[in-house]
Amino acid sequence: MLNLQIFGYSITNSMYKREKYEAKDITPKTFVDLLHEHYQTESSPWLRGIPQCSEERILYNLKKTKDIDVAVIFHSDPKFYLVFPDQRDHDLKSDKDLDDFMARSVNPDDTYGLFNLEERYKDKNIFNLNVTAYPGEFVKQLIKFQQSYLQSPDIMKNRYYGALIQIDQYCTYKKIPVIHCVRRDSIPSWFSFTSGIVDWELQEYQYIDPKFPDYQYSIGYHKSVNSINEEGNIIIANTLKSYIDQLLQS
Repeated sequence: MLNLQIFGYSITNSMYKREKYEAKDITPKTFVDLLHEHYQTESSPWLRGIPQCSEERILYNLKKTKDIDVAVIFHSDPKFYLVFPDQRDHDLKSDKDLDDFMARSVNPDDTYGLFNLEERYKDKNIFNLNVTAYPGEFVKQLIKFQQSYLQSPDIMKNRYYGALIQIDQYCTYKKIPVIHCVRRDSIPSWFSFTSGIVDWELQEYQYIDPKFPDYQYSIGYHKSVNSINEEGNIIIANTLKSYIDQLLQS
């Protein structure tokens, strides 16, 4: 079986085993689902569809994943930073916005589940959901402290560039067949990939962007789990299939 692994943020969401969407008007299969069906495989759900996934998390997950036949990486944005024990990453928020976000995110008993990532990745990369519950207020103050004293836009951009370079060099060194999906405004002008195939357009399908008037496929998460309509997901899947087949034949 092809070990196809997909890394990235919410654009890489899948309908597979998403029972919570069954009762809602959310129907399009995503390009991830279409790739799974085509190649009769399944990628790890803990590597993809990570809300506001940071570049550092992609690097961490990539290095923890073994025996990859093909990797598809939807690279992140420098505005997202790693929150290591959480199942998601974050962007810089005001205290009020963070309070509102946490009020929507904490469990009803006022706890917030944080993953023990080392437990999750042990035992030959079998993903174990080992969650420790912390008071929501504690987690909120932890994130506020990190935002106030350990983060800044410049620091986040430097960390993003560092992770980007390491991902590319790691794939080159390990000879991992890889497809890099990136946005032009996230990649510095002085950087060039040395590994795999680079696509500069597929990420734009999730945005309403006047620079790409032909790619207006975004319909929102209330209608699609990756915010892209059926047509857009089919186009992305077909494009990625051509890239994957090219890598497998080389």
